[in-house]
Amino acid sequence: MNDPFGINGTIQARVFRVEGAVAEGGFGVVYRAFHEVFRSHVALKCLKVPDTLAKEQRPAFLERFRSEAELLFRLSAALPEVVRPLQFGLLETAGFVPFLALEWLEGETLDGFVSKRTQAGKAPVGLSQALDLLTPVARVLSRAHHFHDQGETIAIIHADMKPENVFLANVHGERVVKVL
Repeated sequence: MNDPFGINGTIQARVFRVEGAVAEGGFGVVYRAFHEVFRSHVALKCLKVPDTLAKEQRPAFLERFRSEAELLFRLSAALPEVVRPLQFGLLETAGFVPFLALEWLEGETLDGFVSKRTQAGKAPVGLSQALDLLTPVARVLSRAHHFHDQGETIAIIHADMKPENVFLANVHGERVVKVL
């Protein structure tokens, strides 16, 4: 995969050694990086900020992104099925590129899992397995829509819920469903 932000091989935020881009979508690029202090891999989700964003608009944009990262941090602390953020910041590049460091997960997306089964000529998953895969997702969405946070109930809406944002992680030999 190419390197849209030109950060392969660099150290970002003094601790993230960037190894390479692993996924790209309409709003961002995810890089695999190594956290030099924790000695563990992380995912750096780097936002594609439109060139039309004026310089004076950047602080407000960055604050909104930081607020979302803070909320994700609190949500993931309450719901282990939500991917855990580790740090927020700006890439050390010429452009304006906010990033969010997230826990690195080994496994595959729900979309990839279904595609592999189809390509292998396997039958669709049965009802029991579908329930095992989707019940954690439904539980996360339900709790997020009625999330008790700092003495009030707020509704957190996942604006991009799709099979590509459900991850079937392998954690210590066990399948764990995580919402990205």
